[in-house]
Amino acid sequence: MNLQSATPLCCCVLSVMQALLSWCEEQLESGAVEDNSNLGRAMQYVIRHCEGLIAFCRIPGVHNNEIDRLI
Repeated sequence: MNLQSATPLCCCVLSVMQALLSWCEEQLESGAVEDNSNLGRAMQYVIRHCEGLIAFCRIPGVHNNEIDRLI
């Protein structure tokens, strides 16, 4: 992703998600968190779905404002 064209919010989200992703990987690889624990499964989910979790930063127009208004 070209961070120059990203909004300030997306730049912040991307840096936080990268830090979270790295931390999750480190915790699982070091054995500090068990793979089969609830936390381990949550970390694996973040790792597997990271791209989808930040899609709103990569794809213009992806947002859930309309859904939020309907709720």
